[in-house]
Amino acid sequence: MIVRIGVVIAADGMLAGILPLFRWRIGRSLGPPQTPGPWIDIRDLARMLVHVAEVDASGSFNLVGPSSPSFGEFSEVVQRELRRRSWFGLPKVVVRAALGRHAADLVLARYDARPDRAVATGFVFAHTDLAESIRHALAQQ
Repeated sequence: MIVRIGVVIAADGMLAGILPLFRWRIGRSLGPPQTPGPWIDIRDLARMLVHVAEVDASGSFNLVGPSSPSFGEFSEVVQRELRRRSWFGLPKVVVRAALGRHAADLVLARYDARPDRAVATGFVFAHTDLAESIRHALAQQ
């Protein structure tokens, strides 16, 4: 079985890497604003990993949430939750420095994944609202 994981919304990891950029008002968009940004709440990711292991299916699964906003929309939600407007976008070199090469490659790739196989095997999401997931992650810091 192969799993591909989108941007995980959690208190640490990618979100912790980009929050300082947004707080410094330089996080207008993580990459090209129209680029899809598949994400998943850490709580759903844990449940989905268990689900995928239990269904014992072969092939590949995209471990992402049911919606895939653009990185422009994603950045708008982060700014709204932080109550800080960003003035500048981020060059790729800054995204790579903040997230590390492999995480940045995921963020900067044009990767629009859907959780179709997990949903087809019975998985039901509990956390589908990006703003709520970011709020939860911020409260955990």
